[in-house]
Amino acid sequence: MRLVGEGQYTFEVGSRANKNEVAQAVARLFSVETESVRMINRRGKPKRSLRTRRVSYRPDRKFAVVALKEGQKIQGFEDLLKVESDNADEKV
Repeated sequence: MRLVGEGQYTFEVGSRANKNEVAQAVARLFSVETESVRMINRRGKPKRSLRTRRVSYRPDRKFAVVALKEGQKIQGFEDLLKVESDNADEKV
């Protein structure tokens, strides 16, 4: 969530989603205008079982980094960051 201050937001999306679908969904759900969308595919890491010594894999994941036009924000994300930072201060 480090990019939120720069007007960029990260979402985990379905494996078959493309940039156009993500841009349209974000614009419709949050009533904002998107400038660009970048996609990140992460392969699942291997997971080993100690008993059977077999290797299985964690699921693959796909993320979208959505940049909004200048001056636009998604309100829910700023609220989440405030709550996370408050919780981090309490743990110290």
